[in-house]
Amino acid sequence: MPGDSESAVVKPLPGGGFLVLWSALPRAFDRAADRQWVSNAAANLGAMLCAEGQQPAVISSERCFEDSLPLLGGDVSEDAASRDPFLRYAQQVRIAPAIAGFTSLGGLSWNRTVLMNTLGASIIGIDPAQTRADGIGVVLAMTLVSQGMVWLSEIPANPEIEDTSEWTDSEKVLVVAEDAIGQRAADELRWVWSSLGKCTRISSMAVFWNDACVMQGGLFRKQDEGGVAPYVGEFCREVMTTGKGRYLAQLKNYPAKLQFLDFLPEMTQGLVLTPLRQARDAPAVGILVLGVDSVRGVGKVDQAWIGAIAEKLAVSINDGISQPALA
Repeated sequence: MPGDSESAVVKPLPGGGFLVLWSALPRAFDRAADRQWVSNAAANLGAMLCAEGQQPAVISSERCFEDSLPLLGGDVSEDAASRDPFLRYAQQVRIAPAIAGFTSLGGLSWNRTVLMNTLGASIIGIDPAQTRADGIGVVLAMTLVSQGMVWLSEIPANPEIEDTSEWTDSEKVLVVAEDAIGQRAADELRWVWSSLGKCTRISSMAVFWNDACVMQGGLFRKQDEGGVAPYVGEFCREVMTTGKGRYLAQLKNYPAKLQFLDFLPEMTQGLVLTPLRQARDAPAVGILVLGVDSVRGVGKVDQAWIGAIAEKLAVSINDGISQPALA
């Protein structure tokens, strides 16, 4: 591993071997969901690498060496999954400037009152330098109070997670164009949908290749509710042209939502668009469209995983389409 590696995770592969991932960030695989991603990837790789007819070995339970490390504050609940003190104590950090400001104002007021009640001040008055110092102190204290109020007002609200079972305008779908892309690519698409559906807040998945929809998984709008077959709209073409993925964390705020709600459920809260290209400098031939059932439901780690998976899918689909032509 590189010398700047700060964290790593090792997973056994069914049939023998290991999958090793490392990162330059400390505790990059700290969340259980991240390790579940690695487990799914190891299982899929092991199944693909096993010789035909060979039964994959049973993977033993995971052992995490970080589980024995103490959490700050001693809280081991799910809400304390992060070991970042600024994240775990966000409320206290936000209110700290306001508390310091009010405390300073109280101290300045008490000091001014005591000074004015002294015998010397009543005879010769208060030194102008003291007055200027008090004025500067009041300005600084009010600045701290204002900063604290701003930070408190910027506390994000907890996103509301939709109950997809109550979405009456949609139905569960799993359709893969196996004849067009080959069995191996089709199996990989099914695995990707299974992994995304179980480990993230993604509720819908559509894969387009050469403007054709080769896979639908998850919830899609019913035909009797006005649903149509998935298609590539102008916004998708823009993502493919630029080669940069887009994450619409709150879909209702984007006018482009109309291009997706024709086939996605109306209550879809977010959208992830990732171009499908075989290499980072290669042109995009397709696009991966993912619907999310909650606002800000996809984190940065999930987005990184999706980007890596999209690149692998592009290679697999291209190979699946090219193989019949070579036969």
